[in-house]
Amino acid sequence: MDGRDLTMDRISDLPDSLITQILSLLTTKEAVCTCILSKRWTDLWTSVDTLDFDYRNFRYDNKRFLRFIHGVLSHRGFPPLEKFKLSWKFRSRSEHDTVEECINHVVACMPQVIYIITITHDFNFGLPDSLFNCGSVKEMSLFPCAKSITLKNASSLVTADFEISFDGLNELNLLQGLPNVTSLRLYATRHGLLDKDIPNCPILNNLKSLELGQLEMSYGWNLVACFLKHSPNLKKLVLNFGHSKLATQEAMLGNFTFRHEFLEIVEIRFKNESVETVNEVTATLGKLLLAVFCGIILLFSREKLYLFQFFLFGVVVSVALVI
Repeated sequence: MDGRDLTMDRISDLPDSLITQILSLLTTKEAVCTCILSKRWTDLWTSVDTLDFDYRNFRYDNKRFLRFIHGVLSHRGFPPLEKFKLSWKFRSRSEHDTVEECINHVVACMPQVIYIITITHDFNFGLPDSLFNCGSVKEMSLFPCAKSITLKNASSLVTADFEISFDGLNELNLLQGLPNVTSLRLYATRHGLLDKDIPNCPILNNLKSLELGQLEMSYGWNLVACFLKHSPNLKKLVLNFGHSKLATQEAMLGNFTFRHEFLEIVEIRFKNESVETVNEVTATLGKLLLAVFCGIILLFSREKLYLFQFFLFGVVVSVALVI
């Protein structure tokens, strides 16, 4: 191998389609920076089917971040998108218009994957309606701060991950817009956010995996029962309970008296690690198993792991206790 071989630009010998695939693994800021390599690279980044905007890549300088987003969208135009990621911390109300413009632009590019995390203390902030009416998206993760979240028509959505933690949220209507979802994670850190949405959900025949949080021991089981009633083909259920004190077995189970024939795995995670909590949940497991007739139950907390098995209707049931 001579000196010329050592200095040869082998990457530039690759076809454009392969280079754009490599660029799609980078953040948008990193991909745009490749435009200075040569004339051939000047516009290659505009063919990348992924946009990844993260305010932390700009040392929390929102003005530079806003200018960058505007420049990228203006130069790129509207070719189809595979994935869109946005992480943004709002510092002033004037920035909301830029977010809405960005999301509306992206929705017009028909993305299949959307991941958005927004942080704001402005209770009047709302995500644009176009986001909740995007007919192309198959996978969506939203960690938004908004006054209302209403998913209107997302029949194409099969994987959904929603984490709601905004105290100013006054309307949450998600489940009616998820008729074909197969995997759903719904997490609300403010008590009562799930109460109105879950009982009104439609029959989710395609739902196979469900994670709920942050539930409360005093009433959480009734919400779970309601969800199971509307998810007849569910196979895996993950429950996250908060710090509240444990209720009696009767209160925990509520009307949880029907059998759920396809349910195979239940994971229960709780933050209250007292001996009383572990004993109470252990005593309740029998009733829970009778109610849902599942094959495997996993009960999680944090530190020590205990594993035991027993038979229920001829089925070997494994229980893992971490206390």
